[in-house]
Amino acid sequence: MKADPRRLAQRVVAGEVSALAQAITLAEDRGPGHEDLLRYLGEASGSSRRTVGVTGPPGVGKSTLVAALLEVAVARGHRVAVLAIDPSSPLSGGAFLGDRLRLGREFLAEAVFFRSLASRGAGGGISDALPRILQVVSAAPRELILVETVGIGQADVAVAELVDLLLLVLAPEQGDDVQLLKGGVVQVAELLVLNKVDLPGADRLRGHLTTLGLGPCLEVVAQEGRGVEALYEAILEALARAPGRKPQGLEVARRVGDEVRRTIADKLGRGPVPPALLVRLLEAVDRIIEEECR
Repeated sequence: MKADPRRLAQRVVAGEVSALAQAITLAEDRGPGHEDLLRYLGEASGSSRRTVGVTGPPGVGKSTLVAALLEVAVARGHRVAVLAIDPSSPLSGGAFLGDRLRLGREFLAEAVFFRSLASRGAGGGISDALPRILQVVSAAPRELILVETVGIGQADVAVAELVDLLLLVLAPEQGDDVQLLKGGVVQVAELLVLNKVDLPGADRLRGHLTTLGLGPCLEVVAQEGRGVEALYEAILEALARAPGRKPQGLEVARRVGDEVRRTIADKLGRGPVPPALLVRLLEAVDRIIEEECR
């Protein structure tokens, strides 16, 4: 039975967890009525800044850090939504749900809403559906929204366009430190977090950060909860100071371009869009985006 978009939006805004899950699925799958749902939710959403991206290379402990932040949030009586982007299964296209398995018992707390999303091969360590899903979750009564990305390389900064605050997690012994710190995401991250500072190599990583003029860094040992309370406070303070996320021209152009590409590809799959026309349309999209974003 098709859900009434207006009624579903009202239930999301009222804080019904089942409605939030249903609305995310509808938006992710572009189901019937999802555009109306997003419009109603957009009218109801406030302007509060509470979306935090958690990104960083593989193995730095992002999931452990998110779990530790959740413990602090729940202890303070805060309600949190976590969107964890998993690599897609090569067979089904669905998420492996690894983050859900790693989080532990705090995942079950009533104050925490957790959703795994499949990246489905999207670039930048995020899901193509994330902008729509964030629009849904932003309308729900949650004090904080955490978006954990796939472990990514530094060239991928797509998540920065979608969140109010970007947290970059680094750790010692994670490959070539110098190369790691040359990438673009270091330049757009508002907070740098050094996890696993009890391990050898922490001093070396601190030295690289200082040499590059980056920092200050917040140091934690997420596995033990050390420094996490201070980090949570720093996140809240940074959100309060943040100017607020607005759909800038580049972000809008990229989203429109992606949507046009998907629509054209869908029509080509069903026919009857000739390949030559598809090429011309895609070239036109790229040209317009380039002109508008100069």
